[in-house]
Amino acid sequence: MPDTLSKPKQKIKKPPNMPRRRNAAAKKEIPEHHMQFLVAVAEGADYLEAYRRTISKDCAISTAQVNGCKIATAYRLKLLELKKGRAKSIEEATGINAAVLGRWWQRVMETPADEIKAGDPLIQKIRRSKDGDTIEVPSKMAASENLARALGVFKETVEVDASDEVMAAVKQLFGRKKAS
Repeated sequence: MPDTLSKPKQKIKKPPNMPRRRNAAAKKEIPEHHMQFLVAVAEGADYLEAYRRTISKDCAISTAQVNGCKIATAYRLKLLELKKGRAKSIEEATGINAAVLGRWWQRVMETPADEIKAGDPLIQKIRRSKDGDTIEVPSKMAASENLARALGVFKETVEVDASDEVMAAVKQLFGRKKAS
């Protein structure tokens, strides 16, 4: 006897020209509008902004975010390649690379405020008032966080090895299924 309370399965619509399988994206030529989307994301736009700028200006916010995420996921290797290419071109144009940034963050962290003299590149802003001059310098905390992140001290994902009972309790508390 069929269960009358169960809902029929809904088919999830894919954005136009989306490959059916993840590895199909590597074999299939990327449509022009998807390539424009990927370039926009590589240049720093979020999925919503990039989707609306390159694919559909009038779609709902949730639609743009979901479809943008699907496109970025389907072509994640191409997106990574575009981001690396952009970083390399910025490095070539400015001469600023990871080593230069590391030395800058180190200098920000190690330089005492009373040793900063006029004309020092650490000075971001000078406010002159009747009480005297006030200088603004980069945050030592932000510099240390940036340097630690660049050195891989902070892990973006953390793997947890826990017993089945602990994992069951976590799933029950947070209501999430195990990611596969």
